[in-house]
Amino acid sequence: MKQISKNGFNYSKMGYGPINLQNMKHIYLLTLLLLVISCTNSSAQTKTGNDEVKFRKFLNSFKIALRKNEKEKIKVMLNYPFYTKRENSGNDKYSPADPIKATEYIKYRKSIFHEDVVRLLPGVSEDELSEIDRKTDDSYYQVLWKSCDPGSKLFETYLQYPTNDGISESYFAFVFGKIKGKYKVISYYAKWPVKDW
Repeated sequence: MKQISKNGFNYSKMGYGPINLQNMKHIYLLTLLLLVISCTNSSAQTKTGNDEVKFRKFLNSFKIALRKNEKEKIKVMLNYPFYTKRENSGNDKYSPADPIKATEYIKYRKSIFHEDVVRLLPGVSEDELSEIDRKTDDSYYQVLWKSCDPGSKLFETYLQYPTNDGISESYFAFVFGKIKGKYKVISYYAKWPVKDW
């Protein structure tokens, strides 16, 4: 039987069968499924994008506070306990160590935010910034994640630079994570330990 529309077009020649209620349900469900998938992907991308925007705003504020030497503002941007060492606990396992309390900030401030940090960190580039992979087997970052909000990303800026003598190199790193919905600096480590200075 030929299926001819009111306008005289023969749909059966194009491979279309009769459109019935069952076919309409399938089309409707398929369209609905595609819409839900699209919205879910868009929502996840927006959340990830917003998270990175929040981090970048925080990092920019941190760098400005450092450049302007705003000691009290910097103090509030740190999470306490603030870890100041990446310690080898044996068997290639590392852990955050030498925490300081907010009340100790003044005592250790110049050891953390020393001349090289103040000179180099405000100019940190994208190449010196990395997002730590959630699947990392590095125990140092796994321990730090435990103090962060669920689902928080960890970012790290690691800077290696020549020392004043021009013969050797030194380095320092800051790790950032989200605590109670806001990004904070959660740890620092360097070639030279803060508490041994």
